Amino acid sequence: MSTTTNPSPAAATAVPPAAPAQPPPGHTLRYPGPELPGLPSFEVDVPPGWHVIGAPGLLAVLTPQEIPAGFTPTLTVTGDTVAPGSSPHDLLERGLAAARGDYHGAEHAVSASTGVLPDDGGLQVVVASGHLRLPLADGAVEQVLTVAVTATSPGVWHALSVASTWRPAERGGPVGEDHVGPVLRAAHASFRLTRGQR
Repeated sequence: MSTTTNPSPAAATAVPPAAPAQPPPGHTLRYPGPELPGLPSFEVDVPPGWHVIGAPGLLAVLTPQEIPAGFTPTLTVTGDTVAPGSSPHDLLERGLAAARGDYHGAEHAVSASTGVLPDDGGLQVVVASGHLRLPLADGAVEQVLTVAVTATSPGVWHALSVASTWRPAERGGPVGEDHVGPVLRAAHASFRLTRGQR
């Protein structure tokens, strides 16, 4: 005598295991683009009699067309991607520590502020600035260093650094370089970020 077994309700409704999730189809990365924004654009006022040159590892170099005797004053701009949440004060301190290691007896002062640099796009920028005096064998040079950090997108942060370096006239010494410091400081203060990307 044969018997028929009815499937249990559980067996009747069993669902096969889900297939492993498939990776999304490939796509093309465009840089700069939505996934990886580039560095924000920047502007800086070039003083009369100065020009812009390129240099490896730097975004921009400003220097006089006629170089004063003894030392070449410069304004340089660098930029890089940094970890989200990076502090410009910490980045500045690293730069100052490197300078103290390279120049024995270097003196510095640091100020930090939070706000918006002069810009055309409303980028929220956190800024830290420092002033260095670097001793050399035949005198000393002055340097103003500013580090600006901004979140270009929620997961991508960038830092741009501006360094202005010149050799001031020593008291009682030649006065030929007295004008360089104010000119360079004014150019340094004109640095501003814009929302556009490089």
